[in-house]
Amino acid sequence: MIQKIFRPVFLMLIFAVTFLSFLSCDMSGDFYVFYDDNGATSGEIPETKKYYDWETFTIAGQGNLKRGNLSFEGWLANTEDGIKLYKPGDRLTISADLYLYAKWKDNPDNSPFSYTVADGKATITSYFGSERRPFIPATFGDKPVVAIGDSAFNRTDYTNLILPESIQSVGTAAFDSMITTITIAANVAIADDTSFGDYGAEFRTYYRDNGMKGGVYLYTGGAWDGPYRED
Repeated sequence: MIQKIFRPVFLMLIFAVTFLSFLSCDMSGDFYVFYDDNGATSGEIPETKKYYDWETFTIAGQGNLKRGNLSFEGWLANTEDGIKLYKPGDRLTISADLYLYAKWKDNPDNSPFSYTVADGKATITSYFGSERRPFIPATFGDKPVVAIGDSAFNRTDYTNLILPESIQSVGTAAFDSMITTITIAANVAIADDTSFGDYGAEFRTYYRDNGMKGGVYLYTGGAWDGPYRED
């Protein structure tokens, strides 16, 4: 009799403890929204925020971000449906980390590249498209691409890398993959041993020791060879 009376009480106690444990769990957000100023010359980037899975949030505004005299058009993001442009105030439901890049008026055709311009020449600062081995452009409009910035392509997976002949310098950790073929112009300034991924240190030394000649370099048998075509 006593057992019959206390069994429901015991079950209710277990339920209460389980429910209270659930309420006390860390309900911190699951995903982040990151903002990139895409070459802004002044102002502050909107704060990175954390949200719960499937939480709806509002896209931040321009705030005080400026890039010279260029007009701000919104935020670009790489989605499952391609590159999309979001306006400040748009409402989205998050289900994965989201990277938003400021779109300035000189970024043609919603290009998946962030870049800066100085003296009429462009430096690629980041790539946020979906292709793992994207074609690297030689120009943006009438602006030649002369440099690859630090960590610009660190989310790609090149093995055969073709740099446009316009490239004059490559930054720190610009590429982060196992590159075994590099096509490069002559006299390109390489920032350090991390610039070209896993075999970057060996390539930098070999390129320098061979007079920084332009052409195609191959990594075979644990060493670099080439160039097979000189400028």
